Amino acid sequence: MPNANAIGISPAKLEFNFAPNAKFNCDFLIVNNVWEGIDGEDLDVLIETGEELKDYITIERSEATLPPNQWIPVKCSINLPDNLKPGPNYGSILLKEASASTGGMVGTVAAVKMPITIRVPYPGKYLEGTFEIPTVEVGQKVEFRINVINRGDQNIDEAYSVIEVYDLNQNKLTEVTSDHMPILSGQQVNIISYWDAEDIGAGIYHAKA
Repeated sequence: MPNANAIGISPAKLEFNFAPNAKFNCDFLIVNNVWEGIDGEDLDVLIETGEELKDYITIERSEATLPPNQWIPVKCSINLPDNLKPGPNYGSILLKEASASTGGMVGTVAAVKMPITIRVPYPGKYLEGTFEIPTVEVGQKVEFRINVINRGDQNIDEAYSVIEVYDLNQNKLTEVTSDHMPILSGQQVNIISYWDAEDIGAGIYHAKA
């Protein structure tokens, strides 16, 4: 009986920044994860492109057969058009483990997907970010880290963070401001600020950016 975990793909995902008429390499490996001797058998795989970018993705083959514990490389390329909609555009490589029957491979019993994302800048200035707050010991300095990327097509001349810290009763304890910095279109940076909490006792505090 086929093993649903037998089929694998590497890398797990790919992401590119858009450029008009750009060509990207999206080569990947197909892996048969079943060891020979432990219900090991040849793995028949169907290879497909999917989602909105499928017509721009070219793969060198549409099927493959792998012995147990073996892998094969597959050449893949992405040929982009003049333009795409702003924001993330999605494609994928889909591997389907096929069941064999008289006359060839029919049906599928398991599948894995390698997502492909093409990011097109938004018009103007557009920031995306994540906020990281570590747990620290009493008396330690607290580092606030905001990881941001400028997804817009314009540079940002000056960016900074303002962090407000509150106790559990929603009393504002302090406000912390980071250094100012520029962020170019497509650039990813960490905006870091520090709270000197030496005189603050143990407890739970809330930070708002």
